[in-house]
Amino acid sequence: MTSSELQLVTSLSPKSKQLFRKQFIYPSVEAGLIAMTHPDNPRHPQQKYYLTELGLAVLKVLTKEEKI
Repeated sequence: MTSSELQLVTSLSPKSKQLFRKQFIYPSVEAGLIAMTHPDNPRHPQQKYYLTELGLAVLKVLTKEEKI
């Protein structure tokens, strides 16, 4: 997903694209939850993000907790 797509699906996201990157995208990348398709160029026009193995595991745990 692009950062704009992520911002749309995240209900807690700030309206500013820069603030969204600073508060959500960069910490998630640093934590290893998501990864960039173009890590050498964060502002690449076709930059997208995807869940890492760790991100998938966390998502699985979170969805299990929501069902309880």
